[in-house]
Amino acid sequence: MKRETIKKIIYLFLNAFSIAARLFYRSPRVSILMYHSIGDNGAFFTVTPKEFAWQMAYLNEHDFQVVSLAQLTGKLKRGEKLSDKTVALTFDDGYADNFTSAWPILKKYNFPATIFLATDYIGRSFTNSENVRIKVLDQAQIKEMVSSGLVEFGSHTHTHPRLENLSAADFIKEVRQSKEALEDLIGQPCRLFAYPKGCFRNDFFAILKEMGFTAAFSVKEGLVSPGDELWALKRNFIYRAGGRAQFKGKLTYSVVIYNWPKNKIQFYL
Repeated sequence: MKRETIKKIIYLFLNAFSIAARLFYRSPRVSILMYHSIGDNGAFFTVTPKEFAWQMAYLNEHDFQVVSLAQLTGKLKRGEKLSDKTVALTFDDGYADNFTSAWPILKKYNFPATIFLATDYIGRSFTNSENVRIKVLDQAQIKEMVSSGLVEFGSHTHTHPRLENLSAADFIKEVRQSKEALEDLIGQPCRLFAYPKGCFRNDFFAILKEMGFTAAFSVKEGLVSPGDELWALKRNFIYRAGGRAQFKGKLTYSVVIYNWPKNKIQFYL
């Protein structure tokens, strides 16, 4: 965990200067947070319910405006000015603990969220790269969350494959199966898409647009603003070992500064 310790120290330092970093940008930039499981399963990408509760309380207490992803992407597309205290919440894969652990906390603060669901796993379990097996949402849970008006669902493909080596025809098949299954289940249009593991090719953009999507999301970190590529929007990964300084930093310009070497000269800790 040496790497994580170093990251925490860097974020503590950067957070002290993030307000000054804002001066380098002509328009506000906002953060889209990316979660996976909210539980006590020990997986790397998981956040404990206790820590998730702290994070949501932090957003509430520090007057962050939590908006739906559909609302945010609409503003980005129209070029509307955003407050840099705007944030959107996303969850990838569609784990059942999003319903049992995250949703009660979201309801407490009336925070909207988007869950990107791999539809082939509905009502089953997903085994991640660490061989941790985690239950996925079932149909009843999905419908209950949708009926609340707080949770929207987006496509995360049907079988959650790595996409960069798929043919265009296979990519279309994956997306179509997912989109149709979701729309049949929730009775609403599915217009948002997240690339599994963040893998994509630029030729996917036109395909997604043709299929009726309005935006797609990567796992590249940073902040977003009007004028950004709507088919590869950045999101900031929140995970178990990240710690509170890193969480705070991923809401601010600290995440831009931290990722500058990674994005510009391909060097990173």
